Amino acid sequence: MSGRRGRGGGGGGHDGGGGEERWLLPYSDMITLLLGLFIVLFAMSTIDARKFDNVKRSLAQTFNGAVLDGSGDVFDGSNGVLDPTSPSQAQVDSTVTFDEATRNTNQQFNQETQQLQQLVNQSGLGNDVKVTRNEVGIEVELAGDALFEPGSWALKQPGILDKLKRIERHMAAFDHPIRIIGHTDGVPYPGEWGNWGLSTNRAQAVAKYFRDLGFADTRMEVMGKGATDPAVKPPTPTASVAKNRRIEIIILEPGADDPVQNLTPAQVAATSPNAVTSRSTAPTAAEQVDAQLGNEFAEADPLTEQIIQTGRGG
Repeated sequence: MSGRRGRGGGGGGHDGGGGEERWLLPYSDMITLLLGLFIVLFAMSTIDARKFDNVKRSLAQTFNGAVLDGSGDVFDGSNGVLDPTSPSQAQVDSTVTFDEATRNTNQQFNQETQQLQQLVNQSGLGNDVKVTRNEVGIEVELAGDALFEPGSWALKQPGILDKLKRIERHMAAFDHPIRIIGHTDGVPYPGEWGNWGLSTNRAQAVAKYFRDLGFADTRMEVMGKGATDPAVKPPTPTASVAKNRRIEIIILEPGADDPVQNLTPAQVAATSPNAVTSRSTAPTAAEQVDAQLGNEFAEADPLTEQIIQTGRGG
């Protein structure tokens, strides 16, 4: 009896002790699980930059139609989000190619500016021709008084033309489109079109001269601005300022921010309601007679006379 009680007591004592320490097992399991969880979280927060970049590129190529070959390593984890706008390698290569082309074009235009300036200096045109590089391309400014007599759009012969021929040949070899812009001063010019017509006619005279030398029509734009864009601010709106009487020849750079091309028709009408622009169409005979007071068509042939009378309304 006493033995059984002893064993029972011992068993009871053991059971009692086991009840007090029973929580240790689940507690140790929980601690172990938490430790493992934090290790996993820590591992996920550590980025292998090389592996991450490899996987990111692979995913980007996959979503752009490429096939993921599966040969790359798998990254451990990331605390970031893959940017859905990350460019593919083809897009990156295209951007690099475009940037290189832009830099090459810019270098070509800078070199062309220097070569034109050297040509101007060698030709002795420094007082009549100015070459500058701007955001649109290369601007070659010709003094109007060196090209035209007062109130006329007929090019002086021979005057500056022989030297201008060398500039035209250089521009033709450069193989870029050009814009020819005529400007006048504020002195009122007789005729229906006034200074607008005079500036346009002068620009067209230069364009025709270039065309006769072999410059392609398709590479030329012609524009007349009258007295609206002076190089030097005149003391009065109708003052005679020699520097404002000029012809601008702009060699247009591809992709340049061209303010003329960016204008909408509404903006053109709002800013220059009387502007005269042209690519190849010359003013009518009636307009030329009005502008030149009959000097150019004093002895017009019958067909021209008929056009003049029609333009004047009979």
